[in-house]
Amino acid sequence: VKSDTVLNGNNILRNQDPLFKEILRENQDYRLKENSAAIGKGAPEYVTGVSATDLEGNPRSAPFDLGAYEFVP
Repeated sequence: VKSDTVLNGNNILRNQDPLFKEILRENQDYRLKENSAAIGKGAPEYVTGVSATDLEGNPRSAPFDLGAYEFVP
């Protein structure tokens, strides 16, 4: 995902880097860095079927983060 727009229901993070940990190397890491604008921007009222956990099994909390991984400090 090399875009400057992250969509979320009615929320759009426009012209903001979502700050993934590493997208340019072989071992890409799409987890969010701690200062990512995508943290806490999920809007459950616009999404159905959101998993209670992310791809690593971390619990999602409201408001959840945009993307496949919930930020874990």
